[in-house]
Amino acid sequence: MIFPISKSRLQKVEEGLRFIISHFDPNEPLWPRTISSHTTGGKQIVVNSIHEALKWFKAANFRDCRISAYPIYTDEYIKRTGIVFAPTILLCDLDREHFGTNEEFEAVVTKIMVNFEKILGVRPTLLWTGSGVHFILPQSIIMPLEKIEDFNQFAEPSRKFLHFEEWLMTDGKADQNHNRNVSFKNCMLRIPGSLNFGSCQRNGRDEIIGIPYEAEVRIIQTWDGNIPSVNHLLPRCYMWLKAKAIKEMQKRIEADKVSRKYHRRSGNEKKKKTTFQWIEKLLERPLDSNRYYCTWRILVPYLINVRRLSIQEASDIIQTWLAKCNSIKRLSFTKRKVDDALARVGSHYPIARVDLEQDNRLLFERLKNQGVIY
Repeated sequence: MIFPISKSRLQKVEEGLRFIISHFDPNEPLWPRTISSHTTGGKQIVVNSIHEALKWFKAANFRDCRISAYPIYTDEYIKRTGIVFAPTILLCDLDREHFGTNEEFEAVVTKIMVNFEKILGVRPTLLWTGSGVHFILPQSIIMPLEKIEDFNQFAEPSRKFLHFEEWLMTDGKADQNHNRNVSFKNCMLRIPGSLNFGSCQRNGRDEIIGIPYEAEVRIIQTWDGNIPSVNHLLPRCYMWLKAKAIKEMQKRIEADKVSRKYHRRSGNEKKKKTTFQWIEKLLERPLDSNRYYCTWRILVPYLINVRRLSIQEASDIIQTWLAKCNSIKRLSFTKRKVDDALARVGSHYPIARVDLEQDNRLLFERLKNQGVIY
């Protein structure tokens, strides 16, 4: 369904794009850079100018418009020059769906703003994304962490510094999927004035029939223009990475025990069907929050790697559960995100009950109160 393009929408998006670009490191090339939109299906497209980016955004009716926070360097160029990305832009992603009430969500947003002021002495840009908020901040660092000897023991330390900062600034309440997966190649910033397709009103054919106020990406607060040095956070990041490495080693040991337990077979004996009762109970309980977290962190790995269902079977079960959830409160994401989670699951297992309390305390308490977890 094609909607008429209003000049005001185009103006809003162009102004929003220029505003986001104002955060980029002036010492880095502005173009070429990647953008994505609803029309590209989330796939990143290389563009070489603002004009070219706007053409793509207009073609998508301004739905799900994003631009990469970091420029493009080809693998050949990186190999030839030895250039390594420095973490010069921080993006913190907070999803409204992970909180039970608006008051709770707004209290966390306020606390995060206090953290930025207290830890870095700055006021970042704050965007409403259509389903939550983004905190965006340019920053300076002495050099890429790959060039600091103490960090050589860690894989991709500059990337992990961004994970550490997001964890630190949000007190661990950032979108866990974003925090684990964000990198210099997929750090995509939404454009103010554009539309979050998942927050638009849609009919049974997934066509937009209404655009509520909250579906528009908006600037809540602008960056104060200060570029803080984050060098003083390097020792804390080092300790965080060391602790994380130890925890990951412990998890691998436990995962190996689980794998041996559930995959032990003799001769041609068929695999026994395995179920986790708390997850089976979860599938019977629709939720009004944390639906995407449950999808990618619990249900997808459980149905694929524990119950050993096909992708189609797992998708059908998850979509049935999400339909029940949607009847309580409209989902803020589309089927495409579920398909992406199914495609990326690999051999991962669902988060264990004992780890859920630390990883997502709000969800843990909710499930405990409902008798899903004992």
